[in-house]
Amino acid sequence: MSDFTEQAIMEAFVELLEEKPFNKITVKDIVGRCGINRNTFYYHYQDIYDLLEKVIRYYLEASNIKNLSRENWKETTDTIVQFVVSHKHAMVHVFDFIGAKELCHYFREVSWQAIEHYMEPVFTTLNAPEEDREFFLRLMSNSVVGTIMEWAEHDFNKAFADRVIERLAYWLTGSLNMIDYWRN
Repeated sequence: MSDFTEQAIMEAFVELLEEKPFNKITVKDIVGRCGINRNTFYYHYQDIYDLLEKVIRYYLEASNIKNLSRENWKETTDTIVQFVVSHKHAMVHVFDFIGAKELCHYFREVSWQAIEHYMEPVFTTLNAPEEDREFFLRLMSNSVVGTIMEWAEHDFNKAFADRVIERLAYWLTGSLNMIDYWRN
């Protein structure tokens, strides 16, 4: 029951984010939307900020971003893009409320972990020193964060995301093929 209830609360919250800014959403709005009482909401979440954090984490985990690999990166990024594009207003409201500094920190952390998982076989093959690994991960995660911020400036336009992913595919494939060539 609690999984169903948490899902209902998260879905109601995302629906409300599509309709109005984060700071205009109340617990009363959420419980009214999903037909539960306030006590049930507070049983699952400390407050609306806790709910927001858990919603973001839930959808990122559902995208399988932490297990990013050569085999699944396209599917994973497509899942994220589809979610963001289909919840564009919610994303704008979240970005407007939280602010760039907090979001940059969060996205940098998530992208660092994803890129590290993706690149681990390459790092191992190249016997890359820790200092080089950290430099590369910082460079790439900051690139991801910058691209997300630029996408936000384009109102999470799907065509913009598709162009970025197309270029990313080109460069990732070429770079990894070059590494495979050097390895053999």
